[in-house]
Amino acid sequence: MDDATPDREFKGLRDRVADGPRRDDRRKLVASPAIIGQVYANPTVPAATGRFFSVRPAAIAGAEVEGQADAPTPDGGGFLVYVLGSRVPVAGDDLVCRWVDFRWVADSGPAAVGSPPVSIPGCACTSIPAVLSMISANPACAAGMFQSCTLVYGPIPPAYAALDLGSECYMSTASFLDPEGQSFRY
Repeated sequence: MDDATPDREFKGLRDRVADGPRRDDRRKLVASPAIIGQVYANPTVPAATGRFFSVRPAAIAGAEVEGQADAPTPDGGGFLVYVLGSRVPVAGDDLVCRWVDFRWVADSGPAAVGSPPVSIPGCACTSIPAVLSMISANPACAAGMFQSCTLVYGPIPPAYAALDLGSECYMSTASFLDPEGQSFRY
């Protein structure tokens, strides 16, 4: 009976991760080894893909129960992984790192759908999404004044220029009717 446990196997892989497979194992590989790597700043995180990122091996330690949430936890020293894809990872992101042609490689996945983040004058936020989703817990509340919708940041429509909202703001993509039958947008 094999006494290898998932924890022991992970620790063994973690210990070998920086070096990759041994030279005599390279020809025998059928499937590439893979590990979860959590991105960290060393000293900073690159601002584009197509570069090497510093990651730490991460373990998922919770019980294997369907529907149970768990988050990978960094466990061990760091190594470099070449990141492909159009989404630039940030510190704390988890990547599936694979051993390909004698180096670690990860695909960051596609860029977020929609426009790049917006910048609002006077706001200290570093990343504001251009598209927001508003979900109403009770659309019947307040005579239907709170409806679920999509809000998009962009130029103010001419019909709303008199409201003096500035040149751009978040507006709902749909119009709604209030209890008096008047059209409104968020």
